Amino acid sequence: MLRISPLAFTLLALGASTARAQDSFSTSPPGEATPAPFAPLAAPGGGFGAIGEWVLSMQTTAFGGSSGGFLFLHKASGGDYQIAVHPAIDYFLTHAVTVGGMVGIDYSSGGSTTVGLGARAGFNMNINDRITFWPTAGVFGGHTSNSDHTSSSSAGLLVFAPFLYHLAPHFFAGLGPSFDLSFNNNQQKDFGIDFVIGGWF
Repeated sequence: MLRISPLAFTLLALGASTARAQDSFSTSPPGEATPAPFAPLAAPGGGFGAIGEWVLSMQTTAFGGSSGGFLFLHKASGGDYQIAVHPAIDYFLTHAVTVGGMVGIDYSSGGSTTVGLGARAGFNMNINDRITFWPTAGVFGGHTSNSDHTSSSSAGLLVFAPFLYHLAPHFFAGLGPSFDLSFNNNQQKDFGIDFVIGGWF
């Protein structure tokens, strides 16, 4: 005759009641796993670098003959003020490779206006959920018109290698080294640390 001890009987009864309670609260069809109660939140930079993604940015890197290196408004003590914007748009061909274009407009109250255009390519590397490294390199051309009816043109190579910190989904700020080589006769070279802000969609 099979005998079951009181302790074993109690454990079997508890196990059966627990299983019935789980089944009664399950919303999944039979044979499917019960979903997790909370889905993990998306990382702020988790979607940066998807194929077909567009990136809009504004940077302090000057190009096209601009004397920039700043965003929007700059005023020297006792001197002229300048308004400069250097927006760019880039497109992800693959998860890492981008192509894009830049525009630069730099106006000085001293009577000069510089307009620059450029094309560039970049390579994005994700370091972690919030930090990415996005170096770009391209060529640019610019034209400067002065109030005394003189003008000049310039062309060159621009390299910018910022580390981006994704503050929130679809928004980032970055900082990194830049290098600017003029193709004109003086072969001027500029080095610096520049800033960028932008978003992607």
